[in-house]
Amino acid sequence: MMKKINRFLVISSAVAVVVSGVAVLNFSESTNVYADSLCVSQRCREAEAAEAAAREQAIKAAEQKGTYQGEVNRLASEVAQIQAEINKNEEEILQLQIQIDAAEVKLNSLKTILSKTITKLYLESETTPLEVLASSQSVGDFTNRQAQQDSVKKKVKVIADDVKVTKATLETNRRDAEIRRTNNQARRDQVATMQAEQQAIVNLWSGRESEYNAQATENSRIKEEERSLRRAQNAAHGSGTISAGDPGRGGYPEYLYNACQDCLVDPWGMYNRECVSYAAWKVHQAYGNMPYWGGKGNAYQWIGNAHAAGIPVSSTPKAGVVGIATWGAYGHAIWVESVNSNGTINLSEFNWRVDGRYTERYNVNPSEYTYLYFGG
Repeated sequence: MMKKINRFLVISSAVAVVVSGVAVLNFSESTNVYADSLCVSQRCREAEAAEAAAREQAIKAAEQKGTYQGEVNRLASEVAQIQAEINKNEEEILQLQIQIDAAEVKLNSLKTILSKTITKLYLESETTPLEVLASSQSVGDFTNRQAQQDSVKKKVKVIADDVKVTKATLETNRRDAEIRRTNNQARRDQVATMQAEQQAIVNLWSGRESEYNAQATENSRIKEEERSLRRAQNAAHGSGTISAGDPGRGGYPEYLYNACQDCLVDPWGMYNRECVSYAAWKVHQAYGNMPYWGGKGNAYQWIGNAHAAGIPVSSTPKAGVVGIATWGAYGHAIWVESVNSNGTINLSEFNWRVDGRYTERYNVNPSEYTYLYFGG
């Protein structure tokens, strides 16, 4: 049977948590072998597994997004460089065109001068040398006029030829610049297309990251519902004044405390930093005879376990015994530190606030617990 929780899927009994169509974590009811986990209900365990899977996938999605974002940034830099080259090409083409236009104007001017000069020379060429000589004041004057005409003609031709060469060079340069511009534009468009493709991948991974984070948040909310319920049950049934108490946390082993809650199983089959793990430790510390109760170690089960094991069970508290409360879905286990003259008890415990931490309470109503005499 498949149960849908928001946008993630989980399958009860041999559960495979599925995120976005990909199986990412296997979770089976066999994980209930150990006692008093932070999540004991199937719904909470499924949410816990799905949250872990979603967090892992969100991290992977963020890594993928970062990888592709780096490529997007590199391509964006390349596009900017190519665009700068295109802008340079455009400026070069503009300047070349201005020079070409100026050369064209100069060439037209020279053509006009040359035309007038040729016309004048043509008219003068129709006058015979004898007529020119006759109209000249002297032979020297005739020679000078003839030489001047030849000189003007040669100069105009040289300048015109030079302008033509300059114009041809400028036009060649302009065509080359236009080719470079066209090539750069094509290159820019190609890189921009690659950039857009990479950005689409970034957006995809970003969307997946958001989706996974949303899944993790929703599953975390489901877990918190169970924690809140347990805190409320403890507050409703428990009494006494609470304190942080012993900095050494009742001698609870460092390796169990320093690990994340429910990440380890202690030698007696309990998840670390749970009330039953602490109670088991205190029994072991005091008497060295704590049984292995993995698979049947929720606090409310300890009374039946004790009867089956021949461990004395009583309603009367004394120092150095385990107290068991049976309220809620899982119950609660404590260690009696002392009994006050008014009959109330002082105790030490773990996870009273459902946070995996050590606390002490004083002047607690003894009727809240049933007592197991592991030490006889």
